[in-house]
Amino acid sequence: MKIHGSCDTVITKDGSLGLVIILEKQRNEKPASLVELVATLLHELTHAFLRMFVCLCPRCLRNDFNGVGVQITGHGPIFRGMHYAAMVTLASWSEDFGRFFKTHSNGTYIQEPSLASEKMGIEDAKRSDALQQMYMVPYIKNPSSRLLIQISEDYVAIDVNRLRANVKRTASSIRLVTGTAKLTDARKKLNEDVFPVTDLETIIDSSEDWTDTDSDLSMQSSDEESAAD
Repeated sequence: MKIHGSCDTVITKDGSLGLVIILEKQRNEKPASLVELVATLLHELTHAFLRMFVCLCPRCLRNDFNGVGVQITGHGPIFRGMHYAAMVTLASWSEDFGRFFKTHSNGTYIQEPSLASEKMGIEDAKRSDALQQMYMVPYIKNPSSRLLIQISEDYVAIDVNRLRANVKRTASSIRLVTGTAKLTDARKKLNEDVFPVTDLETIIDSSEDWTDTDSDLSMQSSDEESAAD
């Protein structure tokens, strides 16, 4: 599998950590097009964002199979979900990008090479003594329909209404509490709440035909949603 770019962690002159993205200028011994370069850059920027902001606590690391992915690839569900959202957004800006992303993802906006490398990484990780000692959470191929954001191997689904309500409710609760102890109690309460199962507003499945309109996850508000807000 040909690698067209990389995102590497480096130590700067002042001793702090930094990230360097390298892009391959050629594709099949020909100069890469602007669309190809931007697509590769988008992929590597997704890696860079996650490296900067994901949690690295032991609890989250145990769930890497279902999070950012095994360290050697970083193409887990969280990566595929973010990369998907970024490609859908970029495709909405340019027909050229839309055609390119569809062609290279079989219409799902989930890149098969990324998924394939992650599956190989998971199998290798399962045989690793170090990871076995971490009691890694098993890989979940089909996420629960109760999740606000579902990321499986062939589709991404976002329950927009519940996600929006959850964000507003969380923000409101945080504003009302003061002090670390109260904030911790509020977060615990939010985690224990049970949300009703509702129909998913947006779902992209490789087994069905779809259009650009179907893949729009920009959360455009309808009259009904505006009234609810």
